[in-house]
Amino acid sequence: MKTSRFHMKKVRYHMKTPRFHMKKVLHHMKTPCFHMKKVRCHMKTPCFHMKNLCYQMFQPPFV
Repeated sequence: MKTSRFHMKKVRYHMKTPRFHMKKVLHHMKTPCFHMKKVRCHMKTPCFHMKNLCYQMFQPPFV
């Protein structure tokens, strides 16, 4: 990902938003939203777990 540190901080901040905002966050992160929707649907993950999942999946290497 060509994501700056500043952008990732914003993303982490946005991840504290409710689940219905996740689609917007994923769009900002330039990730395949359709894939994330499939993963979320398959796992039936609660909102607070989704935040952790996204953090682990999209954690930049410089952190």
